[in-house]
Amino acid sequence: MILPAIRGLLPELTAPLRDFLLPPLCFHCGGARPRELTGLCFACWKSVEVIRKEDPGVRDAVARICADGGVDAFFSLFRFRKNAPIQSLLHELKYGGKPMLGYALGVMLGTEISRLGGFPAQAGIVPVPLHSAKRRERAYNQSEQIARGLADRTKTPLIPDLLRRNRYTRSQTEVRATERASNVEGAFSVPSPWRRLQGEGICLVDDVVTSGSTLRECARVLREVGFKDIAGVSLALAVQADHS
Repeated sequence: MILPAIRGLLPELTAPLRDFLLPPLCFHCGGARPRELTGLCFACWKSVEVIRKEDPGVRDAVARICADGGVDAFFSLFRFRKNAPIQSLLHELKYGGKPMLGYALGVMLGTEISRLGGFPAQAGIVPVPLHSAKRRERAYNQSEQIARGLADRTKTPLIPDLLRRNRYTRSQTEVRATERASNVEGAFSVPSPWRRLQGEGICLVDDVVTSGSTLRECARVLREVGFKDIAGVSLALAVQADHS
């Protein structure tokens, strides 16, 4: 019989052997990575591009997302590129059955937001919802996992069910850029119990934003029922809108 104190130490004591026999692998290049690194090896993390707000392409993308007055401000941490490490990381999060990867990335996102001064006063953090059928397929909402890490790191309430997705929509990656707005039009609603928070500020969270159509539609629905000061946050941003 193993004493409780010793049993509690077993994961730490066996970690070197576990990492020798089953080393964690980088989700992009497949090479070994230190377990403390989230998803990618040192080399792949080094190649990930951090969003720089002074970049003209970033300014244009943010202006497009905020153009219609639905989203008041937008922040993203990494630049999304096809076939790059950040795409591999997000693919593993969405389809690899690793919800805690999303939480860890949300904490990373929250750390940077806190470093920059944190959120203005807001009622809470709201993930872009999945349709129930897609959620059953994946067993979790990747944006909600990111939002959980972000909420814990910034000490901001998480309100995962403030927005509801009313109908199943095709993935934005499957439709042309000119069709993305119509693809999500009317897809979201705010359940009546949450309308008591009208007049409050909200932070919307998505995993990756390119055209911004989904984020803008969520913001439009929130504004219609009286929410104000709507911020948008994503882990990654495609500077040239090409598939979301």
